[in-house]
Amino acid sequence: MKKTRTSIRILIVALLVIQFGCSKQDGEKTGQLKNDTNKKPVIVVSNYPLFYFTERLAPGADVQFPATESDDPAYWKPTTDDISIMQKADLIILNGAGYEKWLSTISLPPTKIINSLKGLDDQLIKLDDKVTHSHGLEGEHEHSETAFTTWLDFKLCIKQAEVIKDALILLMSSNKKNIEQNFLLLKSDLDLIDTKMQTAASNFKDKTLYASHPVYQYLAKTYKLKIISEHWEPDEIPGEEMWSVFSDKLESDPSEIMLWEDKPLSEIEKRLNNLGLRIVVFNPCANKPETGDFLSAMNSNVEGLYPED
Repeated sequence: MKKTRTSIRILIVALLVIQFGCSKQDGEKTGQLKNDTNKKPVIVVSNYPLFYFTERLAPGADVQFPATESDDPAYWKPTTDDISIMQKADLIILNGAGYEKWLSTISLPPTKIINSLKGLDDQLIKLDDKVTHSHGLEGEHEHSETAFTTWLDFKLCIKQAEVIKDALILLMSSNKKNIEQNFLLLKSDLDLIDTKMQTAASNFKDKTLYASHPVYQYLAKTYKLKIISEHWEPDEIPGEEMWSVFSDKLESDPSEIMLWEDKPLSEIEKRLNNLGLRIVVFNPCANKPETGDFLSAMNSNVEGLYPED
């Protein structure tokens, strides 16, 4: 009888040990899951406008823009580390319109990819031909068959921001109200720039503008501007043959303004001034500007188109 009681005590102690051990393990697992839930969602974007929109819409997220300042994000190539970060991210937000040329070279979870131009294909501009040229560290490249600086149509970039908003609400449903409020504020800011751009464009009715690079297609289409594009770089002086061809164009289509992505060399500016052209820096802002942000850069771009006092 004594032996039986001893056996029962041992069995009870063993069961308590097992129960305590299992409870502790379950508690540890629950704690870890909770910590994971509290982590900031990681969102990778492919250009600066997307970074700006996403940060404004979801300030609680960890938004990452891996292209360096020296890269043109449209021709950026991800490193092994960049690919690893994207594969582990909660969302990968793309511009679309053929902007991400690296996309076909790597494997990413399709459920995490958000095309900010989803459902907007009918608003994209198809190019008649491709032009191959080279500049900077990027080397030789082609401009795509679809124009991709879509955010220079401020109406279209509002729609891109709305696609991002919807994706963020699915990812961060507990923050739905804040995200929607942030979208309304962002939309209001972009609507204001759109109105300013319409006013600026009204000064160029039936007039020609020149551009140093073919990146202003959406600006031209939406705001009814006639823009003739060259393939000039701000830090490279065009050869005499290029100047000669340009002068002939200018004679056929006179103009007073030439748009540049960045301020050109003083020698270029002086020669253009002598041809009667005023330089207007209209930075597409695919990369983060040196000062300010997307909103201030676009306001500065538009204000540059207003007549000089």
